[in-house]
Amino acid sequence: MSKAKITLGEKEFEVSAKMNKVVSGFPNETTDNPTPHVEFRVKVKLDNLWTAFNFYASTHDYEQGKRTLEGDDLLFALRCLFDDALYGTYYLEDFADSLGYTEIKTAIRIHKECQKQLKRVLSLGVSEDEIADILNEMSNKDIC
Repeated sequence: MSKAKITLGEKEFEVSAKMNKVVSGFPNETTDNPTPHVEFRVKVKLDNLWTAFNFYASTHDYEQGKRTLEGDDLLFALRCLFDDALYGTYYLEDFADSLGYTEIKTAIRIHKECQKQLKRVLSLGVSEDEIADILNEMSNKDIC
């Protein structure tokens, strides 16, 4: 299992991942022709706290035979966690408007998933106020 460490603000995150399985279709995909990709279990540690979540690599990565997350890919997974957590702080209407959802059932379903990611980030001891700052620092470090 590969690991990556990054310091954001005064917090040092350690990110690792292992392949779970090859799956067909993304969890929130609504297509009749789902594409294959690899599901990873990503673990994020901060001090003595940790959380874990599923991360889905692209179909292109699957087609290229990629079965591990390393280096920048691990940091990108961390970025995705924080992006989703930020959206989890939005009111549903603002969430739907900012991401262009027109079907309320879809917006509700995806928003709930973002709120789960928010809970994961908060469980690390990161406050809602820190999320945007951490994302800005990631952008400054070209993690996007």
